[in-house]
Amino acid sequence: MPSIKIIDLKTINHTKHSFSLINQKAIIMKKMLLIFGLALVGLVACKKDKPVVVLSAFDKVSYTDIQAKVASMTTGKILITTTIADELKPGAIVIYTTTGGSLGKLILRQSVFNDKSHLFIFDMVNYDATGKVVLSKSQITVNNLEMVDLDLGEITTTDGAQSFIYYIDAGEYLLSPDGLGSAKFYVYSN
Repeated sequence: MPSIKIIDLKTINHTKHSFSLINQKAIIMKKMLLIFGLALVGLVACKKDKPVVVLSAFDKVSYTDIQAKVASMTTGKILITTTIADELKPGAIVIYTTTGGSLGKLILRQSVFNDKSHLFIFDMVNYDATGKVVLSKSQITVNNLEMVDLDLGEITTTDGAQSFIYYIDAGEYLLSPDGLGSAKFYVYSN
């Protein structure tokens, strides 16, 4: 007859506890191995990557893009801000032909409406006929009734050489092409 072995309750609980501890340790080891593996894969992947240069929307507007819009450029006034809000938002890009005939682009750097002094602040880039950058200036600051010569990238007091005049009319701030050569403008993005 088979013999029956009697196991006390204490032995059963001890055995269950031992298996539970072994199972917990196995789970912890699996998690650690997974984390280590992911870290290793990430490290290897990062070493293969080359630095990424992120171009701004302004940088992405090329000489070819500007050439494609020359027919759309006008000598009409550009409304910058009204009495209630900016029409041209910070980051707006305006492309142009200068009084001297160069093609270029400018980007509005800050809100005219929210600035108490209503300054028109922009960065600009001019190109020669081959598409080579010939002038690049940052943070050009224009006050009400000042004229800007985009060929030189500066404020001018010489009437005739300017590309535009920035002024207020009935609470609206405007950029108006001006001067002998009548520069032309086109709002490329707003």
